[in-house]
Amino acid sequence: MNMSRIQGGVTQRLIVAIAASIAAFCGFSPPTASASLLPLYTYPATPNSYNFQTNPAPASFPSGSPLASMTSALIYKPNPLDPTTWQTLGQIYSAVYSDGSGNEEFVYQVKDTEPNAFDSVTLSTFPSIVSTLVGYNNGTEPTFDGNGLGTMIDPTTVDRNVNNAIDWGFAAAPGNGSIATGQYSDWLIVDTNSTEYSTTGNGAVVDSVTGDGLIDIPTNVISVPEPASIGLLVVAGAFLGRRRRA
Repeated sequence: MNMSRIQGGVTQRLIVAIAASIAAFCGFSPPTASASLLPLYTYPATPNSYNFQTNPAPASFPSGSPLASMTSALIYKPNPLDPTTWQTLGQIYSAVYSDGSGNEEFVYQVKDTEPNAFDSVTLSTFPSIVSTLVGYNNGTEPTFDGNGLGTMIDPTTVDRNVNNAIDWGFAAAPGNGSIATGQYSDWLIVDTNSTEYSTTGNGAVVDSVTGDGLIDIPTNVISVPEPASIGLLVVAGAFLGRRRRA
């Protein structure tokens, strides 16, 4: 019996198994929350253009405690260099959670504190390598400021535009906003394949003017080997090491 041929066959099969393992943990399967999948669109759209692509669907709220959260004022700045002209339109809350598999899930909510109603909410900018699965939650979680279930308004439309911003619409056309003074948006949920986040994103609302505030956003996707795959690589390395010594 040719032992070197047998050992060579075993080595070849082991290398194939290692390659398959690497391919498995480097791939990404989109999250399976009950929501609408938004791929990267290539159609000519601009933020707040009301050129919407899909209707959002209900989604469950993330479990556990957030990795980070923040509340930011939404500020309209007629003259960015003169703070005396600035006006507060409302607040935007954002938080990031782990989905339990190494990926991150983001939640957002806005509150209107000025006389005009909000037409839309824009979340920007999501990196092109980050996949997004979006939805809203309006019945299980209190508002970010602890006002019970408050008065939460469902989004009617949502899109991810060519600038990689996510636009949530609360009106059929500009000027007919439906988040009134003292009201909140539903919880806007964005499930991602991101493994890193930043606190320097921008969230904006639109009525007759635009207010801006800081939000948490995803920033990067890093593939991390699963424990079983790491174990297979360690065993394979030890085996090949023994083969060389033999």
